[in-house]
Amino acid sequence: IIFSVLLLPFFLSFLFLMLCRRVRLLDRSLRSGSGRAFQAGTSREGARVGVVLVNTGTPVRPTAPAVWRYLREFLMDERVITLPYPLRWALVNLIIAPFRCFKSAKAYQELAAVSPPRTGPADPELWSPLRSHGEELRRKVQDELGPQFRVELAMRYQEPNLGGALRRLCGSERVEHLVVVPLFPQYASATTGSVNVKVMAEMQALPTIPHIHLVSSYCQDPLFIRAWAEQVRPYLSPPSGETYDIVLFSYHGIPESHVHDGSLGGHCKLSSQCCETHRSAVDSSQGPAPRLSPAAQFCYRAQCFETTALLARELGLKPEQC
Repeated sequence: IIFSVLLLPFFLSFLFLMLCRRVRLLDRSLRSGSGRAFQAGTSREGARVGVVLVNTGTPVRPTAPAVWRYLREFLMDERVITLPYPLRWALVNLIIAPFRCFKSAKAYQELAAVSPPRTGPADPELWSPLRSHGEELRRKVQDELGPQFRVELAMRYQEPNLGGALRRLCGSERVEHLVVVPLFPQYASATTGSVNVKVMAEMQALPTIPHIHLVSSYCQDPLFIRAWAEQVRPYLSPPSGETYDIVLFSYHGIPESHVHDGSLGGHCKLSSQCCETHRSAVDSSQGPAPRLSPAAQFCYRAQCFETTALLARELGLKPEQC
């Protein structure tokens, strides 16, 4: 016992020295540049960053059976229809999908006939404009980022499969960093939230999980606002000299209960007064750019007003014009 007590200070000193050595090695590694791996696109020779662009989805074919499968997968998502499972199953499988699939298939066929894919009508996988434009976006993002990045297009429902994209990037590609970008600027539980839940569920089955960054909302991002303003500006000042009295900003709708649940503590009142602060900040020449309050940062309605205000400001529109 006496011998052990005498050795204890030496043992503790040895542990302290080893800890200091590890701290110095970590600091040296960070200073050498490995801490900037994500920004550079690689953390060691040959390693890459994987980027997954995720949209909602589209039927594999413009046929009734394919539309039925798409509707069933889409509407059975508990973040899309928030009813208890038995009621949701009955509503989707007995009422919506069986009757809606034929009407929707006809609409999809008409859409495919008037909107051939830009990559060529011979490719049957790209019959849908959502799919063909998504593939075009993927190629452009890949070209912009360079070879150290691997960009995949995936759909939350149907093809190209989100799980397949994650398995390729984390399996054969062996990326060290994974960035998931839902193509929904404004966060909503039924869109971005559903994508994030699906990603986490798919990653559980993978033996190797890299560093993951889930992009949530970018409705206020300056680059996003400027990019959209560049797309809109030519239409506001056409060569013909036409002018517009009103500019309408349109966003996809979600149930009011989703809007209310997305605001902190039920902040959203679903009224014009609730988002008045965002409307009054549209003036492009006065005051600082509007920002979302913490209580409203995940409120879908508030995010839409925020994007509208920032776009109007960037385009030089007055409040009465939008």
